[in-house]
Amino acid sequence: MTIRSVNEAGKWENADCRHSKSYICQMDSKPELFHSTIAPDSDFFRYGNSSYLIIPSKMSWEEARKACREKSSELASISDYYSNIFLLLQAAQYGKPLWIGLNSNMGYGYYRWSDKRKIDFSNWHYGEPKEKIACVFLELSGEWKTAPCNEKHFSACKKSEDILPSDPPQDIGRCPQSGHIAWIPFRSYCYYFNANEMSWVQSVTQCIQSGGMLTSVEDLAESNFLAEHADLYTSKTSGFWIGLYRNINGQLLWQDSSALDFVNWGEAEPLEEQRENEYCVQLSASSGSWNSIPCSSRKGFICKTPKTIPEAVANVKGGQKDNNQSTVWILLILVLVILVGMGIMVYFFFKMKIQNEADQAAGQHSMLLEYSSAPARENNENNPASS
Repeated sequence: MTIRSVNEAGKWENADCRHSKSYICQMDSKPELFHSTIAPDSDFFRYGNSSYLIIPSKMSWEEARKACREKSSELASISDYYSNIFLLLQAAQYGKPLWIGLNSNMGYGYYRWSDKRKIDFSNWHYGEPKEKIACVFLELSGEWKTAPCNEKHFSACKKSEDILPSDPPQDIGRCPQSGHIAWIPFRSYCYYFNANEMSWVQSVTQCIQSGGMLTSVEDLAESNFLAEHADLYTSKTSGFWIGLYRNINGQLLWQDSSALDFVNWGEAEPLEEQRENEYCVQLSASSGSWNSIPCSSRKGFICKTPKTIPEAVANVKGGQKDNNQSTVWILLILVLVILVGMGIMVYFFFKMKIQNEADQAAGQHSMLLEYSSAPARENNENNPASS
């Protein structure tokens, strides 16, 4: 039985009997090894860095979550193949499926662990998740299935020593609500992952019909977000179309006209000389890296659309904008009044100055006339006979 990788773990292969290997023993189970039908707190059993408890009582998903929280734990999240097998073995002891902490109650079609952990591993049954609003249970096959959250199942609780992550900050706005599309929020945008394979042109059409466009990628954070979610679909498709393509001149462009200022090319990409017909770009579902392939290839696709701002927030922002505009107009009017006042003052100042200068000139002129007429009067007074 191999343990080389997660994909091959548990599979069998032939080997020389003389080779040295680890081994597994088996014996008949003793009744006292089974868990009792009542599960006290002391029945938590440890695996890895976590402790688990099976509650062998049928209840709804919310009831199961409440029961786990009453025991200072949370409905179990599953981070890898081995944890999944471990819980499967616990379920097999009771012969019943187990509620786990995965659900889409908080986001339409967006499945999240109730303990806020990232989905780094998935083991969906074929065709799942098929419900947009549902809770998830671990089947006795080890696969995950969706079901109405009011269904009754046993449950698996988990305590972990790891620090629970907090929700990443999201920009204001909400994603479109659609009966068949599960938009996932990230920062200012919403994303839709569709694993149904089709050509690049067909995926462009599908995105436009859904109200978005094939996704562009702005930075490493957005690239990591896309890679994280694309990895959940590796069993359904090897890659997803993104909005990057080459035009007839060989230039790389985003379908939504975004600036191309970030790339995440795979090894040996992009080629200096483009191979024939390789004008469209896919994102690898397993690695998140990009590579060019023919546009006629059949892949899944990722759509992107801006969040819509709620009307109340828009009104507040609009009111702020109106207030800002009113403030600007008031300032402009005040400046205008001050300028007009200064203009009037300058006008009167110059008018008074000109008037004073005119008065002074007139006074000087009259004095000059007086001075020039004084000798003539003196001559007339000294020679009365001549007059």
